[in-house]
Amino acid sequence: MTIAGLLQANANVLKVLVIHDNLTLESIIPSEEGVGPALIMPCLESLEIKDCLVLRSLPDLWGWTSIKDLSLNHLENLKSMPEGFQYCLTTLKTVSTSINLIY
Repeated sequence: MTIAGLLQANANVLKVLVIHDNLTLESIIPSEEGVGPALIMPCLESLEIKDCLVLRSLPDLWGWTSIKDLSLNHLENLKSMPEGFQYCLTTLKTVSTSINLIY
């Protein structure tokens, strides 16, 4: 099963998502243009992605309203934050990042 398939199957119960050292992952969950977010994870409290050197995009965060801890480190090809990022800011308690975003 793919990462997207696992996340889809557990979207309503998953509280912590950690992805480390994946050298082939370009996108966690592709979003179809014009359709909205590919996945809503209302229970996710902690998202940590680290050392995924070819990761180009993060999933849309619309509806991910429970995120308290966000850690994004060593994501050299990530160019921007995902749509909906501003809506999860109200619940964030800790943020850790070492990425250089292009605006």
